Amino acid sequence: MTELSYRPPDESDAPSISELVLHALDAETLPGWTPHAVSSLLAKASPDSMRGQIASAAFAHVAVDGKRVVGFILCKQLRFLNLLVVEPNHQRQGIGSNLTRRMFQNLLSTAPDLSVVEVNATEHSLSFWRRVGFYPLSEFIEFDGCRFARLGYWRKNPRLPQPEC
Repeated sequence: MTELSYRPPDESDAPSISELVLHALDAETLPGWTPHAVSSLLAKASPDSMRGQIASAAFAHVAVDGKRVVGFILCKQLRFLNLLVVEPNHQRQGIGSNLTRRMFQNLLSTAPDLSVVEVNATEHSLSFWRRVGFYPLSEFIEFDGCRFARLGYWRKNPRLPQPEC
């Protein structure tokens, strides 16, 4: 692995991001999801769809290893983290944490008064989100074929650790 770089994505990254999502998300990483829900999510990861999501994102960033996209974070709105995905063979190397930290750094200047950031966590991703400071807002919910728990990160709570900037 070469040294990683982090940057906002551009349209030319859409095919690589699409490939990353298709490779990293499956029935194992989405436990409790129906096949239809998994297919629906993956259909939203086409290169054309990714181009549109990148263009309209409130925040998006990629982690790049050499010329290959190995991590991606997307917030369609600043208060909600829609997608964080890391190439399976690059997981547990701090990429997801670093992308999340960059999102919080961005919020310092773009939404300083935003107090809570939310995410829907699968059973597979729950421990990661807890490790980076998110707390449960709900039990696991089954909705439209998806199984997730809503989590929140309180940016203004002095008793919770604040992201390092």
